[in-house]
Amino acid sequence: MDLDRNVADVDWEALDKAKFFTSGLFLFSGATTLLYPLSVIKTRQMVLDDPSGHRTGLRGSYYTSKTILQTNGILGFYRGIGTVIFGAIPARVLYLSTLEAAKSSIGKIIEGIGLSSDAAAAGMTSFLAGGVASLSSQAIVVPVDVVSQRLMVSTRAQGKTHGGLQEVRKLLAADGFKGLYRGFGISLMTYVPSSAVWWSAYAAYKEIFFQSVFGPKGSSRRENVGDESQPNSVNNESPSNESNGLQPKGTSILALQTLSALCAGLTSGFLTNPLDVVKTRLQTMESKETGNQAPRLRSIVQELYREGGVPNFYRGVAPRMINVALWGTVMVSVYEFLKRSSVKSAPMATTS
Repeated sequence: MDLDRNVADVDWEALDKAKFFTSGLFLFSGATTLLYPLSVIKTRQMVLDDPSGHRTGLRGSYYTSKTILQTNGILGFYRGIGTVIFGAIPARVLYLSTLEAAKSSIGKIIEGIGLSSDAAAAGMTSFLAGGVASLSSQAIVVPVDVVSQRLMVSTRAQGKTHGGLQEVRKLLAADGFKGLYRGFGISLMTYVPSSAVWWSAYAAYKEIFFQSVFGPKGSSRRENVGDESQPNSVNNESPSNESNGLQPKGTSILALQTLSALCAGLTSGFLTNPLDVVKTRLQTMESKETGNQAPRLRSIVQELYREGGVPNFYRGVAPRMINVALWGTVMVSVYEFLKRSSVKSAPMATTS
């Protein structure tokens, strides 16, 4: 499909789902591999002691990176990646399917409410849909998080670290099945609002940027592909659009989507960092550190506050903001590309 068409949003029902998820398996896995070191740096910075005293900024990230490299080599930046890529496959299918279904259903309700601005309507729809999508995938995400994060923060020398299956056996032996779901509550409190904030910010930023560049009518020209009832859809482009000012083209659409995703990632990464710090500490603690008792959320919050006050809840905020911003930008670029490239072919007209 030519990206230089007046299209920014593609209707989920218009997609070939098999093609979308098959292609996405390779593209999303590649993106995960590319950005994974940032997750490792962020996680270790949140959990491990930093003698340099710089726990929140880029200097702390530099110290953490140097320590990983000296202790574990380059492979230290990829500890737990197999667990993440394997677990992400079913989680992603569930997440994206739920996201699109929720956006469609919630969008109709929001449209009926009649909010005062397109940005507010888009933001509210995506906020609720993003939260629902994240909630639906937590049964898969939490065990993957617990196992991968414990591998990330392991200080064993390279070659002596456990693999994902060994870590699962260790957790089951120490805490039973519930060990794989340690921090399930705080994960919901972290990922659900984080997803909601990201998607709502992305939708709102995108609406604002499109209207700023193309004017109030720029948004209305970004119709859904595959909806034959839309007079200005890609299948029924109206020539009257030519008189409405600038036309959204492929390159400008991509640039504005990228900028929107970057801003959304920075916003979400900063706002939800304290929750991620608590969640990561909870999920990576060994049972022996708490007298073989399950660590309690309240005690961890109190401990973090005693260690460094409010700033301690912003440990790893720099790599997290960068990670969320970059991952969000790459993810949404891949996501939008896959949606366009996976649109079902229109059926050939037959003559009697």
